[in-house]
Amino acid sequence: MNTGEKLLTTKEVANKLGVVKATVYKYIKEKKIKPVYEDNWRIDTTLLFREEEVDQLIDKNKKPGLTTGDVAKKLNIHQTTVTKYISEGKLRATKKKYKGREVYFIEEEDFISFSENNTFERYKSKDFHTPDGQFHLFQSFRNNLDVMARIMAINKEGKALTSEGNELKLQDLSRNGFESKYEVSKKDHLTKRGYAAFRFPKPHDLDSSIYRLIERFYQTIGPKNMRLSVNDFINLEVKPTLLIDVTEDELKILQSNIIEGNISTRHNGIYIDSDLESHLVHLPKNIKEDLRKEAAVKNMTLEEYTLQIIKNRMVD
Repeated sequence: MNTGEKLLTTKEVANKLGVVKATVYKYIKEKKIKPVYEDNWRIDTTLLFREEEVDQLIDKNKKPGLTTGDVAKKLNIHQTTVTKYISEGKLRATKKKYKGREVYFIEEEDFISFSENNTFERYKSKDFHTPDGQFHLFQSFRNNLDVMARIMAINKEGKALTSEGNELKLQDLSRNGFESKYEVSKKDHLTKRGYAAFRFPKPHDLDSSIYRLIERFYQTIGPKNMRLSVNDFINLEVKPTLLIDVTEDELKILQSNIIEGNISTRHNGIYIDSDLESHLVHLPKNIKEDLRKEAAVKNMTLEEYTLQIIKNRMVD
C-alpha cells in the first residue's frame, strides 16, 4: 500500500540534518526521531524515516544564531580568539540554552558588522614545512658572520627574516651563506596516544625562547609528531615526549602556555604527555565503518576523528 508519504533512508536523513550517520543512531536512542519499521527494517536494508518528522527535528535543532565555533570557521581564526572578542566587548553575543547547555550565540547581523569592520590574522596554512622537508616554520639559520635568519612563512616562496632586518626567500638562504645548525629529526610517527597542546603569544624577538623551544621539538620528535599553525597565536601540538636538560625559563614558558595535556618533572628533564584517558566504547559495525571512512577522508585516524567529533559536540 502506497500512502504517498516520502520516506528517507538513514544516509538521506544524515545528509538532510548535516550530521554523520552515527548521530542519526544517537537521535533514535534519545527518541528524537523514530524509524518507520523498527523491528523488520532489514527488509529495506536500511532504516526508513518520515520526511515530515525529519523536518520537525531540523526546526527543533535549529541554532538561535551562530556559535563561537561557527564564527571561528567563517573567519578562519581560533575559537578562543572569538571568545576573547566577546569578553572584550568587541563582538556582541548572548548566552542561550541550547541542547541542555548555556552557549554563546551571535546574531548574523552582528557577525556581518563585526567581520566588515575588523581585520583578522588568519590561519595561513596547515602545512608548516615544505613538501621536500627541507624548510620548516620558525627554523633558524646562521651565516659565517653569526647573523641569524628565521623562517617566518611557508607558502609559495616562503619568507625568512634576518636579525639585521632583511627579508629573504627560502631559496635565497643558502645563496646568502645561511645554514641550519642542527638536524631536524626524521623520526616516524610515534604510537603514543594523543597530543599535548600549547598556545604561545607571537614573539617580537627573532631569538625568542618560544621559537627555540619549537626547534627543540623539531630535533627530538620531528615534524611527523607535531602540529603547528599560526593565527593570533602560535598553536603547537606535540606527541608525548621527554625533553632533556630543560632550563627554568623553558619550563616556565611551557607550563604557562599549555592548554591540553600535562607536564611532569623528571631527574633528567620534563615529560610532556597528553591528558587522554582510555574509554572503551562498543559500536555497531556499520557505524564504525562510516566513521573510519570519514576519518580517512580527513586524513585522520579513527581515534582522532572520534575525539574531534566529541570535542565539537561539547563546544557547540
